[in-house]
Amino acid sequence: GKFPVPVTGKYSITGKFGKHRHVKYNVETNSNGIDIQAQAGSEARSIFEGEVSRIVAFPGYNNCIIVRHGGYYSFYGNIQQVYVKQGQKITSGQTLGKIYTDTDTGISEMHFQLWQGNTKLNPELWLKR
Repeated sequence: GKFPVPVTGKYSITGKFGKHRHVKYNVETNSNGIDIQAQAGSEARSIFEGEVSRIVAFPGYNNCIIVRHGGYYSFYGNIQQVYVKQGQKITSGQTLGKIYTDTDTGISEMHFQLWQGNTKLNPELWLKR
């Protein structure tokens, strides 16, 4: 638990890492990361210094930002407005973009993943409480 939470403002973790039964649909699901619900207008911020590796549009996750930290990667999904560019060097805590707010529900939720090479890690274990 060494890294800052990757969102600004108040938050709650609404989706867990790994295999679990979906509450609403009662089916087995497997998540490569966690879902973090934030306040409307909240921003994604880097958990550590690194370099923006990729910025991609991904169905269901809007814009996604992947940051390389040596042999580790952090993934920030559901970004409405991107503030960084591919190849840009960034600092720990730097804002990367504005989190998308669903216009129907008013909910702002970011999907966050942490990888060591190709191995998916449970991000909750790495974040400060």
